Amino acid sequence: MALTLILSQVFGVYLVVVGVALMARRKYFSSVFAGFVEDKLLRMVIAIVELIAGLFLVITHQVWTPLSAGIIRWAWP
Repeated sequence: MALTLILSQVFGVYLVVVGVALMARRKYFSSVFAGFVEDKLLRMVIAIVELIAGLFLVITHQVWTPLSAGIIRWAWP
């Protein structure tokens, strides 16, 4: 339960900070995202990092409530 609270706090703060940064520097991030679309190597590196982070999150946080298990079963029948 403590890990769930820590993860929710970290993700919450992260999403707020990124949202504010995106709104404050819209022109800068639009050029960054345009470069991201064109650069295949960058996309591959980001995909690998995201996969590793996602696997780490799922493996270390094995808490399955009936709600989350139901969502997974509904999304992937």
